[in-house]
Amino acid sequence: MATNSDDEKKLLDVAKLAHQGGAFDEAISSYRRYLQVNASDVDAWYFLGMAEMQLKNYTASVEAFQKAVKLLPQDPMLHTILGDALRLNGNMAASLESYRIAHALNPEDAGGCNNLGATLQALGRLDEAMTAYERAVQLDPKRVEFISNLGLAYFAVERFTEALEMHRRAYALDPTNVKALYNQANTLQRMHRPQEAVVAYEALLKLEPKHSDAYFNYAVALKTLKRDEEALAAAEMRLKLSPDSGNAAAVVLLGLQTTCDWERVPELSRRVVEAVKGDAPDGFTDPIAPFAFLALPEPTNAALQFRCGAKWLSKIERAVQARNIQTKMHARRPRPPRLRIAYLSEDFRIHPVAFLVAELFEAHDRDRFEVFGYSYSNDDGSEIRKRIIRSFDSFRDIWDFTAPRCHQQIIADQIDILIDLQGFTGESRTDFIIGRPAPIQVNFLGYAGSLAGNFVDYILVDDFVVLEGQDRYFSEKLVRLPNSYLLADRHHEVDEKTPTRSDVGLPEEAIVFCSFNNSYKVTPTMFDLWMRLLKKIPKSVLWMRDWGAKAKDNLRREAVVRGVDPNRIYFAAHVSMAAHASRHRLIDLFLDTFPYNAHATASLALQMGLPIVTLAGETFPSRVAGSLLHAMDLDDLITYSFEEYEAKVIELASEPDRLRKLRQQVTERAAVYPLFDGRVFARNVEKAYDAMWQLYERGEEPRQIKID
Repeated sequence: MATNSDDEKKLLDVAKLAHQGGAFDEAISSYRRYLQVNASDVDAWYFLGMAEMQLKNYTASVEAFQKAVKLLPQDPMLHTILGDALRLNGNMAASLESYRIAHALNPEDAGGCNNLGATLQALGRLDEAMTAYERAVQLDPKRVEFISNLGLAYFAVERFTEALEMHRRAYALDPTNVKALYNQANTLQRMHRPQEAVVAYEALLKLEPKHSDAYFNYAVALKTLKRDEEALAAAEMRLKLSPDSGNAAAVVLLGLQTTCDWERVPELSRRVVEAVKGDAPDGFTDPIAPFAFLALPEPTNAALQFRCGAKWLSKIERAVQARNIQTKMHARRPRPPRLRIAYLSEDFRIHPVAFLVAELFEAHDRDRFEVFGYSYSNDDGSEIRKRIIRSFDSFRDIWDFTAPRCHQQIIADQIDILIDLQGFTGESRTDFIIGRPAPIQVNFLGYAGSLAGNFVDYILVDDFVVLEGQDRYFSEKLVRLPNSYLLADRHHEVDEKTPTRSDVGLPEEAIVFCSFNNSYKVTPTMFDLWMRLLKKIPKSVLWMRDWGAKAKDNLRREAVVRGVDPNRIYFAAHVSMAAHASRHRLIDLFLDTFPYNAHATASLALQMGLPIVTLAGETFPSRVAGSLLHAMDLDDLITYSFEEYEAKVIELASEPDRLRKLRQQVTERAAVYPLFDGRVFARNVEKAYDAMWQLYERGEEPRQIKID
């Protein structure tokens, strides 16, 4: 340190004393006056930099530390603190360089390795970050922070087994470490081990009862296990602790709708809609899950649904950018002898999508198309999964793949057209398609709307389900198929023996209405209408799916509120798909929901000869049942207002002979109309794939396509 006069020493002492007392402005002023005549004092520059950091004057702190480093370039600690200041100032590249120098000067410093890893990870250089973290853990194997950072890096690249090992190791070293337990629970959930994840979340919440994020993830794990009421309670706690969480609000809403607990639904629904509009004074800070938004009872429209999807996608794209996933550029190539098409889904298991698509996969023309399947769900051992696996030329089980690994597989398979059957539903992996692993990518079936991004070229629709002029609410180009976009499987199993009404607990002489839709699709307005119908139509009953004790109790209570005997509502037990199909023969009329219509449920009902009265709106999900009816020339069953819907049901129920004839008509048309013939659908969708490829091969941009 330079020689100082007594006055200068006093000035430095005053600066340090002020610094220690938290008077940072006074300390900075004294340090700077002192350094005007003692510019070679490394310690003073260091203390000045620290004081500036305390005040978050990061640019000034960087300048002070740079002076210190210039005076003492072999000191690794100074390079480290300069790296910290540069990082806080937003200059990650320069920060990395400082950490690299510090590491080179002291390669055995575990903290330096950890700093290096953190900066590399922030720059998206995850492989290098893991190497640095691994060295930090090797040098200091009992430092929980370093072990946790390595685990999070493994998690970021989806090396979940190694991530779980690190998080368990960190927790074993410090059983009071909430972060280590939280990371462990999240990893178990991501590994499709929800039961273990629930145990970990419960242990965490005992340690930290107000951990908002844990409550949300706990709710998701419980929902996966179909413990719906507990999931709703956990989501409620998340929303209570974080009232600005839009995603929590969406989960709570969906939970309330699933259990038909409607008291708070209108207000919460209004807030969600206002948040998507972007004009809510008490708005949410995170995006709303698009699937939940589709079923809101609060009126929405196609523009808002697209806006919701775009906001959600921006969240996904930020995560993809953080992982440095690059967009693949595909060279133009001529059509191969057989186009390689691939279907990507989480739903190749017992799921409505699986029962819809099986015949399509089997019916593809193998002389012209080679068909691949990519599945990212666990094998449930079901017959439908086995059938779907047999239907592909090549089947890839990719449930544990990272996005880069999935991209590599699709590119290695030389897929020409990739069809995403998931959209924003379930455990969707939009990151599997954002990088454009195939030259042509298609949105189909799973999600009734646009993915709102530039990484999907086309969406398969039909003339009814998407109104003319609504293409502006789709980032994809519309491919309009004939008949209906909602395909079906003519070969689904049906029990030969039909039970009697008494067998299933129904009154033999009643007019039986049914709604086998998911309970979250039943809005208070729709239920109002159904109860009016029961009051106006003697001996009528409503048969619904059994969605759990809480939903049944709430529906019965709501019936009483509306002046209807709750014993006129019956609940259908869960049975096999074959038995469920056969019991449609016991029903007189299917009552559809609005604004989210029956989709696969409507398809099955019509195949079983059961007429449907639907209400068609302007949005995609509100027009699907109408699309099916339109394709069967049954437009008389499509209504466009609640009043028309109610009148149509009363009209049909008051004429039993007409209703019987209508049922016979639906049965006959289901047997001969192309709507339910997977081979016809396959030929039409193959025409669409051909048209897409021809445009691509000619170097033309995607455009609207109509298949006659």
